[in-house]
Amino acid sequence: MTLRAKITSNDEIGNLKKNFNLFLDAIREIIEDNKLTASENTSISHELSRAALIVGKNIENSLTTVNEATSQAKTMQDDIVISIEDSKKSKEDVAVVADEVRKLAQRQE
Repeated sequence: MTLRAKITSNDEIGNLKKNFNLFLDAIREIIEDNKLTASENTSISHELSRAALIVGKNIENSLTTVNEATSQAKTMQDDIVISIEDSKKSKEDVAVVADEVRKLAQRQE
């Protein structure tokens, strides 16, 4: 938009050409502002995209950590259940031995 109307007179045609040139200047300014805004929007878009990728990766890492912690907690829970069962069995074994010791002690009396 570099073309301009050549003003050769001060009459109505000259005035029309002058206003047409002002209109072209305004259009040119709007186009330049839009180019700048589009460039800024592109830059912001790229930055937001990069940030979204980082956030996504962080979420993925957090999810991995949570899954690992959940798995470890399940393993610990299973180990606790086994320990409780072993403790109950040991208690029963101790009760049997204690009973046998009592019986032996009674026989020796």
